[in-house]
Amino acid sequence: MAYISFKPTDNVKVVGYSGNASTNAITGTGFEPALVWLKGRDFTDDNVVYDAVRGTNKWLATNRNYTNGTNADPNFGITSFDANGFTVGPWSAINPSGTNNMISYSWKGGTTSVPSGGSITPSAVNMNATAGFYSATYTGSGAVNATLAHGLGKVPKFIAIKKLNSTYNWANTSTVWDDNTKILSWTIVNSLMTDDVFTTAPNSTYIYLGSNTYGNAADGSGTYLVYAWSEIPGYSKMTSYYGTGLADGPFVYCGFEPQWLMIKETDSSSGWCMYDNVRPGTNPGYWNPNSNFLQAQETGVESNNTNLSIDFLSNGFKVRNGAGDTNGAANLYMVLAFANKPIVSSNDKAGTAR
Repeated sequence: MAYISFKPTDNVKVVGYSGNASTNAITGTGFEPALVWLKGRDFTDDNVVYDAVRGTNKWLATNRNYTNGTNADPNFGITSFDANGFTVGPWSAINPSGTNNMISYSWKGGTTSVPSGGSITPSAVNMNATAGFYSATYTGSGAVNATLAHGLGKVPKFIAIKKLNSTYNWANTSTVWDDNTKILSWTIVNSLMTDDVFTTAPNSTYIYLGSNTYGNAADGSGTYLVYAWSEIPGYSKMTSYYGTGLADGPFVYCGFEPQWLMIKETDSSSGWCMYDNVRPGTNPGYWNPNSNFLQAQETGVESNNTNLSIDFLSNGFKVRNGAGDTNGAANLYMVLAFANKPIVSSNDKAGTAR
């Protein structure tokens, strides 16, 4: 049984907000974020990410291979990371005029001290060992089996890397498919691809990099961003399941009631489906099936598709569809999930059945 001594929502928070096409202070996270992921719900635009290690007004899109973006007007992007949220300017991708048209996913940071060790020394770090989150920027060395110390004290089970100074796709790896030579990319819908971005599986001390340009350019001139999450029982879950192709699909145990959930098929070209407990805006978080999803690799609007329904439960989730994106027969799916409420905790209410 999963037990934690902190509230999950003190470290990760889903917040919906209405745009105003002006300066807009978004509150309700309960902490100062180190990573914010923003997506429009009812209009077509990018999945935009901001983080503390690159600083305010520096954006990337998970669905693009863009270089590190800076809004021409410094008051247009995220202009500050605040004690209870963040402030956005009037950029239409993250703050258009409208009602309940944006969703935000925020992760809390921690220490900015660079962990000791490793053959690559990051230029900036923000790491929260309690919640198993590490972010950093670094310059590649070009060395095979280069090491990046993460300081989490646990194995990172999901890692995302983006080259900042060239147009390269995101490179994502996870221990759940047990093959460090295989990657996925938030940017595209491919199945697992063979690549040497990561040479060795990560351990409790290091992330290991090859000399691939996606993660550690051989000429030593590439600059990079990395996000990494380790699994914290009762708070986060990185796992996998096999699809059945049946409408009464698999149950996936997480040890908590989910707040945010990402599912990706690993052996076919399906999308990165994202669910949460805030959308839709009416009676949020208390309905099943949950059929409102967004996709990390595209610009599309929020879908309400009963063919991709998921039930959020007190201890995990159950797939309620036979569609290929989440439940193709005998296909392997990756899961990245964060908690709303754990089954057991010392300072939070337990998740309840729905």
